[in-house]
Formats: sequence, C-alpha cells, structure tokens
Amino acid sequence: MKKVIIFLSLFMCLVCISGCGKEKKDTKQASEGSIQVYFIASEKTQLVSQTYELKNKTDKVKAVKELLDAMRSLVNTEQYKKAIPDQLTIKKVEEKKGHVVIDFDAAYGDMDIVTELFCRAAIVKTVVQIDGVYDVEFTVNEQPLMNKDEQAIGVMDEGSFLEDQENISNYNEYSYITIYFSDSTGKKLKEYNEQIEFEPNVPVEQIVMNQLLNGPQEKGYKDTIPKGTKVNSVVTKEGICYIDLSSEFLAQQEGVSPEVVIYSVVNSLAELPTVNKVQFTVNGEKVKKYQETVTFSGVIERNLEIVEQ
Repeated sequence: MKKVIIFLSLFMCLVCISGCGKEKKDTKQASEGSIQVYFIASEKTQLVSQTYELKNKTDKVKAVKELLDAMRSLVNTEQYKKAIPDQLTIKKVEEKKGHVVIDFDAAYGDMDIVTELFCRAAIVKTVVQIDGVYDVEFTVNEQPLMNKDEQAIGVMDEGSFLEDQENISNYNEYSYITIYFSDSTGKKLKEYNEQIEFEPNVPVEQIVMNQLLNGPQEKGYKDTIPKGTKVNSVVTKEGICYIDLSSEFLAQQEGVSPEVVIYSVVNSLAELPTVNKVQFTVNGEKVKKYQETVTFSGVIERNLEIVEQ
C-alpha cells in the first residue's frame, strides 16, 4: 500500500505571513548582498527570517542555489524549522530575464498543506530579493505545479503572499486523507478515504484523530474508538507520533477486536509522511497491555496484515 495517500490541494495568495517584524525588502540592501532568508516558526503560524550575506552577486542561478542551500543549512530548533524539508530534492534551477524556475522531485507532493504553503512562501520571499530577480515559478519533475482545480499555480512574486499580522488560521483547504475503520466483522481494518477541511493551526495528526472519533459515514464500516474518548495531546517528533488519550479509550469497543482498535489509530497516523511509529499514553501514563492482549507500552509500527485485502 502506498505510504502516503494525502492529495494536497495547492493554491496561492491565501497565505497569511508575518516576517519577524521585517518590512518589505530594501532593494538597495538586497542588491548589496544582504538577504533575509526565511524559515518557519516552530508553531507554524508565521515565517521568520535571518540576515544572510550573499556571495554570488552576479550569477543569478548560482545566487538562487546559494540561498536555497542557506535555507536548508539551518539546524531545526524548538523555535525555528527549515522551510525546505530534508527529503525534498531540488533538481534544477533556471533563470531568464529575471524569471526563476525551480524544479522539484515528486517528494514535493508529500508535504502537508501547511508546510507546503510556508515552503513556497519562504522560497519566493527569499529568492526575489536577489538583484534582477522579479518572480519565481515552481515545477515538479518539469511539470507545472498545479492547484486543486488542476490549474497551474504559475508565476509568484512577493505580492503573491499576504504580508500582515493576520494568523494563518484564516486559511482553510480541502484535501483527501486515508484512515482506517473496522470492517463489518470487527476483525479487520478497512481503508476509508474522505475529503476533509484542513485547518493550518490544527496539527494534521489531530485532524486524523478527529475523523476516527467522528466515525465512518458509509455502510460496511464500524467505529473503532470507544465513545467519550478525547485526545489530550498529539505531537510528532523524529517519526514517532506521541498521542495521549483519555481513559475512555481503555473501554472495550463492542464487536471490534482490540488489535483493530489499536491499529486503526496506528495505521491511520502512519499514512502521514512524518509518522513511522506511534507511542500511546493514557492520561499521561503508559499502559502495559490494551484489553490485556495488545502490547501497549512501547512504540507501535503500522500493521498491513490486519487490513482487509
């Protein structure tokens, strides 16, 4: 089964970005080689920047590559994150008459919607500071980057992104995500694809859990999460999703095996490109066994054998 089945809907001009108190670029300062390189605040609500002294001041392609390398050289901290994910490959950079085209590999589509928006805004806002560069276009494997209506995103410049103090939570987008409910027997997982509304100020892991808590809307599926269960917290670090649930989760889900309950959560979260394993706690405490049958205290990997073929 494909690791990621999240189809990101992309369109421009609806990103609300604040630039760490920076005003619009000073053209004279940029032409002298002093560039504001953008990255993401850890809470994913705004872009922030730091000053970088550009070395390649005459060759625009080399200057773009230098800045992209600078954006990737940032070490992730609790306060700041790279705007360009490590797994994303930049295949080619071209420039003609101030128009820059940056070509990415297929991993571009693996970014969650918030990361993609910030990545795009950060690159454009950084690159257009180069003297003589006026706009930027993204391609993926030499094909135009498309929006949700299968129309090309096209040319972007600094004005393509709203630059005010408005929170990015005002931006919503619809996408498809794959989660797993129980089949009618309660002994197997069954894949369930649903269109949902992404809210950029809500972690995508929380959105996945909300869909599991809401239950399926089609026949042939069963709920897997015991009624009354609440998500106390959910966060992903280094590929492990740490999820803390309320004590209601420990109740038996009638007609559904304990393995199906656990792996409905694990497999659903593991569909996200950032999640490889899941660590459960209940009200902050580790529980050795779930329903006295499933080992529950360590990290748990996805299980495809339990999925209905």
